[in-house]
Amino acid sequence: MHLDDKRTPALQAADMIAGIGKELGTQYIMERKQVELSRAKGIFHKLVSWNKQTMLESAARNRSRHIH
Repeated sequence: MHLDDKRTPALQAADMIAGIGKELGTQYIMERKQVELSRAKGIFHKLVSWNKQTMLESAARNRSRHIH
């Protein structure tokens, strides 16, 4: 089913959030430093580059939560 984002507020909001995320992600990739998230305050908590190190750190944190 095709939904028109002009007539579907939730889709319009999701499209806006995706656009901001793309802008911030592109800025991070180009500058290789932490980007200012003030424009996305309340939308994004933080922007993380998923590389080997961040994946291993995330796996270790989540693994320790689930092992009893």
